[in-house]
Amino acid sequence: MSENKSASSYVVPRPQDDLFNAVNGEWLHTYEMPADRAVDGTFRDLVEAALEHCREICEAGPEGLARPDDACIDEQQWQFNLSRLNQIYRAYSDVENLNRLGITPMQDLLEKVDGAQDHSQLAGVYGELEKIGVGTPISAYISIDPNNPTRYMMQFYQSGLGLPDESYYKGEENAPLREAYLNYVCTLLQVTGLAADEKSAFKWANETFAFETAIAEGHWDRVKCRDVKASNNPMQWTDFASEFPGFDYEAWAKGCELGDFTALTDGEVNVGMPSFQKHFAALWAKTSLDVLKRYVKLAILSAYGSYLSDDIQKVRFSFYGQVLSGTPERRELWKRATGVAEAKLGQALGQIYVSLHFPPAHKQQMEQLVESLCKAYEISIADLEWMTPETRGRALEKLSLFTPKIGYPNRWVDDSALVLEQDDSLVQMVQKVNLFWHHYEVARIGKPVDPEEWHMTPQTVNAYYNPTANEIVFPAAILQAPFFSPTASAAENFGGIGAVIGHEIGHGFDDQGSEFDGTGKMVDWWTSADREAFKKRTAALVQQYQGLVPEGLAGEDVGVNGEFTLGENIGDLGGLGIALQAFALVAPEQAKDKAQLRELFINWARVWKTLVRPEEARQRLIVDPHSPAEFRCNQIVKNLDEFHEAFETKPGDGMWLEPEARIRIWN
Repeated sequence: MSENKSASSYVVPRPQDDLFNAVNGEWLHTYEMPADRAVDGTFRDLVEAALEHCREICEAGPEGLARPDDACIDEQQWQFNLSRLNQIYRAYSDVENLNRLGITPMQDLLEKVDGAQDHSQLAGVYGELEKIGVGTPISAYISIDPNNPTRYMMQFYQSGLGLPDESYYKGEENAPLREAYLNYVCTLLQVTGLAADEKSAFKWANETFAFETAIAEGHWDRVKCRDVKASNNPMQWTDFASEFPGFDYEAWAKGCELGDFTALTDGEVNVGMPSFQKHFAALWAKTSLDVLKRYVKLAILSAYGSYLSDDIQKVRFSFYGQVLSGTPERRELWKRATGVAEAKLGQALGQIYVSLHFPPAHKQQMEQLVESLCKAYEISIADLEWMTPETRGRALEKLSLFTPKIGYPNRWVDDSALVLEQDDSLVQMVQKVNLFWHHYEVARIGKPVDPEEWHMTPQTVNAYYNPTANEIVFPAAILQAPFFSPTASAAENFGGIGAVIGHEIGHGFDDQGSEFDGTGKMVDWWTSADREAFKKRTAALVQQYQGLVPEGLAGEDVGVNGEFTLGENIGDLGGLGIALQAFALVAPEQAKDKAQLRELFINWARVWKTLVRPEEARQRLIVDPHSPAEFRCNQIVKNLDEFHEAFETKPGDGMWLEPEARIRIWN
């Protein structure tokens, strides 16, 4: 949806023709989106509510917010967290001081880059920068070993681009964005004083953009990046130099303070995209040292520009906010300050957030809902007509090993060593936080996996499935109406959070999650016949979504990539389908009532109420593995017999799909 329209010009459709717009259309066509947003709707409402709660915490300071008796942390930790959050919040809010400092806080890093005498020394500097959150093309991180999910190991992934995706660096349709990006870099170089004048800024920008373009040539495309098998390439660290000659990985590792890799995880690392590593290493070797230094300096500005003076922040927003996402204005200062505090001290904030805003009763009711969804999956898998008993038994075994996590961690990471001094600048605090978590992550290499680990903060409006841990995780902030409410009807809760629970369980059985067994190990537990039957169904789902164009981009040569969005579409399809079965288990009489079923589907549509600016919508079609909200709503229910029965659809209706064309995979 790209423009707001008057209420009189819009006719609300019937659910039988368009469920998404029947529920949300009047709002979509009359709502005026705030100027500081690229997207708005149900999810954004919850994000804004969580942001308000987080603001209260960040502004309070150590003496400004009383600790509840049932808080999940003690008084000392409570005060410690409030103090640190307030310190970062105030430092970001002190625009006058940030303007006075300008680019000064980054001078030592920029000088370190200038001091590198050759490619190897610069690789070492790159490693030092990695410790404090400056992204590099090789993008190393620590996560669970997919081949031995009892331990952590170093993983490598492609990165290094200033534009959102490798596809932006080619094609005439992206030429205006490339030109805008070049203009942004030129302006940034002049505002920061790194370039003396417009001519030198233009030369710098063009040289580094050419280097980025060359990096992009080695990137895997977004569909190939989803292939977990292709991205699973364990190898000995000692083989890096011979496999990927041209970049001094040893110097980089020393700069990162990674220690002796040969003594960790049997000397193994996992290389996500080997061809990219080879491409980048060769490119690094043949690129002049001066160009590489300029590229690295821009990486520093990209990582830390949001913590510098207001003019630098505005330049960044002019491209990443206005051009790429179509957002007219920056968020208010308090929202940006809260966002920075949350991004840097998310766990500390989360401990206070859940103590104030997530009652234990909510967690208990959620546990019951998760149990009902797992039971529905168990029944459904046991009855699958297309799957042989051998594979079915393994699927049921995997399901039985799922670990649900609800609200917040049972055990928090000890971050007592993360102390911020009163005279620290904002940049210094950010560097301390990044360095703390870098050391925390590195110390885990080769160590046993922590079963209590979370990858989202409690105040995050989202949920996830982690295949290497076989866990489904639901942070506290998403457990709000219309997704979940202890006072809502069963139909509403199953149409909201029930479908979300089912979606995350479904990721364990989507085209990529199904490559992992119940222990989190990447292993083929399918018979070849069952895998082919599964692929036949998923291929049909790819075709259903392929090329669908969001209403707000009608007439443009863009559309959904069915392969790229397949995993999420499988999750949506199985999620709502299993939620319907769980509803029938928990409330069998209500599930037979068409009015109750309609209520469930209406809340499903309400959850997807979303307005997106055209620029953001185009970007999401390229980089977001989720389909646009209108298709997550309508395309899924078209496949469900229960929807057609509840609304008594018939041939000719907009939502009608012939029974033989309806796809059912896990339900």
